[in-house]
This record gives sequence, C-alpha cells and structure tokens, in this order.
Amino acid sequence: MGPLNGQGSLASIADETGGRMFASGMSTPINFEPFLRQLNVLIGRQFLLSYLTDHMKKGYYKVEVKSSNPDVKIEHPKGYYHRSN
Repeated sequence: MGPLNGQGSLASIADETGGRMFASGMSTPINFEPFLRQLNVLIGRQFLLSYLTDHMKKGYYKVEVKSSNPDVKIEHPKGYYHRSN
C-alpha cells in the first residue's frame, strides 16, 4: 500500500480494482491531454470477461486472469467480495 495521502490512496484503489491512476505530480497547471490520449487507447483495447462462481459463502475471493500469450498484459481486479443475502 502506498503512502497515506491522496495519490497513495488512489494508487491503492486503482491497484486493487484492476484500474490505473493517472498522476501529474504537484505542478500547476495540469495538462490532461496526455492522460486522455492514453485513456483513449486503453478504452479501445478493453474486453469484457464474465464468469459464474460457485463461491456462495460470504467473503473475499481472489481472481486470477492469465493469457497464453506472454506478451499480453492483463489488468483486472485482484478479487471480489461476495455478500450473502
């Protein structure tokens, strides 16, 4: 887990959920154009993967997603919480 500040907290949340944090540091003015360009590329490469689980007990379950191609980088949530009804 990163330092207990705004950027550290965002980095931790992004890591746990399979997301990405875009940071520009503390300088002003902040230029969003490079982040938006990178985000546009990432959105164009997204896939949706769904599955049914047999975990019916309340708790946290880890998720692992792999590719048979070693050159492919997959970003995904590290797990999920199941809340029993």
